[in-house]
Amino acid sequence: MLVDAFVRKICVVGIPAVGMPDTQGAEQALCQFFQVVVFTCNIRDRPAGRYLNKRNHGARTPAHAPQVSRYFAKQHLDWQSLLLSFFRQGETRQASSRYSIHQANNAKATTPEQDIRHARSSRARTMEQRKEPRHACAVEAVLAITDSDTHRCIISEYSRNGLRLTFAPNEATRVLRQLSLRPGLHGTATVSFQQGRQPLHLPVILMHIGENYVGLSLRHPDPAIYHVLQHLAAAQAAQQDDQGPAQGALQGRQPMLAPRQKQHLMQAACSRIHQYLHQHYSGFCYQLDHALLAAADKELTNEAQQHYLIAQRAFRQQRQKIFTSLSRSLVTNALALSRGEIPDSPADPQQNAPLALVTKNDFEDWLLVRVIISRFELRLRNELIELQIRLDAAFGRPGGKRNTNPFSPAALCNGFFDQIRHLELGNPQLEVVYGVLQQTVLGGLEPLYRQLNQLFIDADILPDIDVTRYLADQARPAATQPPKSQAAQPVAADEPPKAQPDAATPARRGNTAATAYGTASQLMALHRQAQGQRAGAINSPEQQQATLEQLAELQQQLMTDGDRLQRSGGLRQLLQQAKGLGKLLSEQEQDAADTVESLFDNIMQGERIDGELADAFRKLQVPLLRSLLDNPDLFAEDSHPARQALNHIALLADRGSSNLAANTPVILEAINGILGDSSSNAGFTQGMAQLDQLVTREKRLIERNLLRLRQSCDGKQRLRHANRQIHQELTRILSKPVPQAVPDLLEHGWRSLLLLSYLREGVASRSWAMTLQVIEQLAANRQPQYLNTLERVLDDAELLQLVEKGLAKIPTLHFSPQQQLKQVSSLLACDPAGVPLVSVEVPPLPADDQPPPANPTPALQRWIRRARALRNNQWFQYSQEGQPDSLLQLVWIADDYGLFVFANHQGTRSLDLGQKQIAMALRDGRLSLLSEAALPAVEQGLDALVQKVYDKLAFDSCHDPLTGFLNRKAFCRSLAQQIAAPAPDEESSHCSLMFIDILQFKVINNACGYDAGDQFLSELARRLTNFLPPGTLIGRLGADQFALLLDEEVEDQGYASARQLKAVIEEARFHYEEHSFVINCALAVAGIARGSNQAMERLRSVEAAASLSKKKGYKDVLMVRPGDRQLEALDQVMVWVTRINRALDNDNLALRCQQITPIGGNRSLPHYEILLSVLDEQGEAMPPAEFIKVAEEYNRMAAVDRWVIEHVLLWMHENPEQLPLFGGFSVNLSGQSLNDDTFLDFIFDAMVRYPVPREKLVFEITETVAITNLEDAADFIREMRGIGCRFSLDDFGVGQSSYSYLKQLPVDFIKIDGNFVRDINNSDVDFALVKSITEMGHYLRKKVIAEYVGNQATLNTVTELGVDYAQGYLFGQPQMLDNLDLRPR
Repeated sequence: MLVDAFVRKICVVGIPAVGMPDTQGAEQALCQFFQVVVFTCNIRDRPAGRYLNKRNHGARTPAHAPQVSRYFAKQHLDWQSLLLSFFRQGETRQASSRYSIHQANNAKATTPEQDIRHARSSRARTMEQRKEPRHACAVEAVLAITDSDTHRCIISEYSRNGLRLTFAPNEATRVLRQLSLRPGLHGTATVSFQQGRQPLHLPVILMHIGENYVGLSLRHPDPAIYHVLQHLAAAQAAQQDDQGPAQGALQGRQPMLAPRQKQHLMQAACSRIHQYLHQHYSGFCYQLDHALLAAADKELTNEAQQHYLIAQRAFRQQRQKIFTSLSRSLVTNALALSRGEIPDSPADPQQNAPLALVTKNDFEDWLLVRVIISRFELRLRNELIELQIRLDAAFGRPGGKRNTNPFSPAALCNGFFDQIRHLELGNPQLEVVYGVLQQTVLGGLEPLYRQLNQLFIDADILPDIDVTRYLADQARPAATQPPKSQAAQPVAADEPPKAQPDAATPARRGNTAATAYGTASQLMALHRQAQGQRAGAINSPEQQQATLEQLAELQQQLMTDGDRLQRSGGLRQLLQQAKGLGKLLSEQEQDAADTVESLFDNIMQGERIDGELADAFRKLQVPLLRSLLDNPDLFAEDSHPARQALNHIALLADRGSSNLAANTPVILEAINGILGDSSSNAGFTQGMAQLDQLVTREKRLIERNLLRLRQSCDGKQRLRHANRQIHQELTRILSKPVPQAVPDLLEHGWRSLLLLSYLREGVASRSWAMTLQVIEQLAANRQPQYLNTLERVLDDAELLQLVEKGLAKIPTLHFSPQQQLKQVSSLLACDPAGVPLVSVEVPPLPADDQPPPANPTPALQRWIRRARALRNNQWFQYSQEGQPDSLLQLVWIADDYGLFVFANHQGTRSLDLGQKQIAMALRDGRLSLLSEAALPAVEQGLDALVQKVYDKLAFDSCHDPLTGFLNRKAFCRSLAQQIAAPAPDEESSHCSLMFIDILQFKVINNACGYDAGDQFLSELARRLTNFLPPGTLIGRLGADQFALLLDEEVEDQGYASARQLKAVIEEARFHYEEHSFVINCALAVAGIARGSNQAMERLRSVEAAASLSKKKGYKDVLMVRPGDRQLEALDQVMVWVTRINRALDNDNLALRCQQITPIGGNRSLPHYEILLSVLDEQGEAMPPAEFIKVAEEYNRMAAVDRWVIEHVLLWMHENPEQLPLFGGFSVNLSGQSLNDDTFLDFIFDAMVRYPVPREKLVFEITETVAITNLEDAADFIREMRGIGCRFSLDDFGVGQSSYSYLKQLPVDFIKIDGNFVRDINNSDVDFALVKSITEMGHYLRKKVIAEYVGNQATLNTVTELGVDYAQGYLFGQPQMLDNLDLRPR
């Protein structure tokens, strides 16, 4: 039963039960714990509550224990974990060996029977666990079953969840037979191996026995252990490269620190944490004072206000005491760690409280602090992992036990709580306090942890470890092939990668050039189809050979005349000439000519190729075209000589190359050799051979430039660290008056000696410690209160000897070492009481050494976060006024983000930007991230070709071919996007929407035919374009109907512009042959405010008004003004707002789900889209469209999103057995949630409260929302994908820039707008669009979903086009989420 089982758990773990360690006492302790939680959660008249009362009155049968368990699950409370974390742990509980930043506070001791059950359940999850990547290694280890039963082995594979061990051939049979007799290892077995000189011990469970290996599951899977094994495997591979393969583990290269070195290193780290707190604490107090006062103002009663005012007064009185105590506590624990002692780390807020004193407020306080800790551990996981590994390497404990990070978010949050516990703040006040703490102190921890890591690097503690690379390695395939049984299992194609790729870099696999060329060919065929262009028949071999021979002759002529290729379309004209005038080019020939011309246009773009070589380089279009026609698979062959030669020439001809002058003759000779060759590839092969040596030299030069640049930046950064550390130490030492000999000694070289010691040997060295102690001891002037802080006081002889040796190391240009030594000797000989003391002011650090501002202005905070998310080796386009745009590579980032260094293609330093500068450049659009700049020239050109062809197709499908204006569908989408976007300023907050109806168009068509009508539309389009401002949104909505949007307020300028426009349309007759027509139009205008969602309503209004204007005689412009009906509509809206609030408060909402089914051989699991239903008073579902519309208009959609997410997570938490049976839930997010600064915090909190598989969450955002908030959407997606969630771009259409936007949005799925799918079998345009979106999506490695699949014919079509998933009534109507049951019957 629930209680009895848990009583045994308490006895095993050893939790004190209010002084009664026996079973009865533990049982009473459990009941008291349940009472606390029942009281906390306000359980009234529930079976659980009645059960607890019975239990306390001696009832022996726990009849209602299941209700207690279900209630805890429903309230997202893991009560076993809460109990173990909430109450004080006894000394009998073993210390966890896992890294603290990855602990989930649910480590529990177990019995052998529980281990067996765990092993059996783990076997059932074997296939799920095997989805984790497995990596090969060869680490020597020992498998210990008991103390006396040990076996030497090799860790041959590892993953996040387990290990694979192999044994020596002469021992394998015996060991495996012995292990096969054990159903489980009962938690006593461990696998031990060495990390350097530190042993690591991993508890394991037997999972599988093979012919010569054994598979083990880790009892406590730990990412840090996974990273250690990665580090060992990588180092081992590097050693094998240098020395040849060797069996066994890599011997540790990390030297052990002496006790004194450990102390100095930790003292330096403590100085950093103290300085950090000192910098941020004053801002915390200032903001907290205002936040408490603001919270008090919101309260309605004096009593409620007093709680905040009392808290405000308490913090004002004790602010210095709290800071001092917190800093001393952190430093004390850190120094204890350096001495090998187990520090008294701050506990959770209620961990030390006796069980009998736990209250509702105690529980809420603990939960508040725990959630904040989890949030920041998640955000800073990379930096914390890196710091934790270095802490263990520097201060390793015996037995391989892990150290507690004394500077972790948990140490800061819990330590702070310890210092304010005595204030007895209420939970609302504590929530305000920790909210300000997050903004001011915790928010800046990332650069602090980077500085601490740099401090350890300077001390030579694992300087080469790269956690980012480790995390990226998780996405790589296993080093060995999986067993056949595993390979035969279905693979979820939509599984998220274990490490997400960079947002701006498509996750491409295979041959990029071949994929790009294939996609471009498909898109070009669609474009020809949409344009009605004809293509010739496929060439016969004889015809093909004749064309190639004619091209070869034309190629020879280019050596003296290449002007024809300078014009657009020149290559196609040459190909047409070679084939013969009047003969149609085949599809292959058209695609090849367009591809090659576009490829060269992109390579030449930006004038990267030197002018002298540009004309000659462009002539290579013809030989490349010949090679492509002769071998259509040219771009599928990485080593094809044509590709290689073009990439070589483009690299060497870069105008930034320092070897350009020397390379030019060789490049020209190679180009002429290619042009002079009559075969398809021999010229390219010869040219590539000529250039290979130059390219190798050029690449080596670039790599050397980059290496030198990074080394230079690292050196300057270390110098900055040294200056900051010295400044900090001298500020501390010289904070009191000191003898004159001290500043004199510093001025005459001792400060330089400190710098030399730091740079050469680091802060953990004896040299640094002794050099610093000389100044400290001289400044103390033999005063006992100052000398007591030193570990050992030097006698006068030692002190003089150190001064003499130190001065001998310093160049003596402007001072005499003997004079300084004499001054120090005189000081030591004097009576301390008679030594005159002087106050010394330490000069401020130079501007270059100053750290960046800790609290940037609120307007820049978002952009600074984006700047900090940038990574080395990314490429950017940088724009400066009056200068051409430049392509730059980010090559170095300071550890405090104070400096970003960029280089050009040649690896030379081109631009330095500070944190504020780069944030402003990102904000202003002057710095934009590129995804293809690092690719070779051919790959770059083909990628650009995909976008170019897709943009053409998108433009044609969105625009009317006669007028060039948007068609109705595209105009409506663009209008909705522009109106929904907030106004940039007050002047442009209102617009004028106009609708034009031409009255004589049908008369022209009927009298003169369609050619006359087309000519009239073209002339009208020119008139409108000339009259309207550039960039005006205008569309052709019908045969003779147009609409446009002007950035003018309708009452002021809008109405006047409408009258002028009407006059322009009607001022001239239309003449066609002998006919002449007077043109009249009906025109209506309406005002509309930016930031609203009423665009379609306004468009319908002006369209109806234009129709009314026709009936009235159309003599003047008709203005649409709001009338009384608008007030009635507003009243109706307010009714809806009230209904929304009531629905959220009373749970009058319900969730439905609709299946998204894999099709076309896709073996992934289906997933489900979550749909919202609104319930009426009778509990019946109503259509949600009006509800959602009003919720969006009145800013209630974010609250609705939170309600949906909360209930989806709750369902997942309560139905864990169903989660492996489907791919996940797609949850729609509104634009309001993306703009809500607190929404990410809500998500993080929810993830902490509901420990469900995060890859099962797929968030959907519409294309309109994503494009309107592109940067915010990309940031949000990156953060959520970083913790394992996935994303889908909903309602994806064919906006002109959809492709370029999509490359910036790291989504996993594209859901095609259902309007394009519904009628796909009857519309050639829709067919072409769906196919183009599918091709483009697959090129970017996205899965494609088609919605509105309502019949078999539509399913057959989208399957044929390669769509991955289908959604629609063909697969069933939506069902209530509560009724979803996927378990087999």
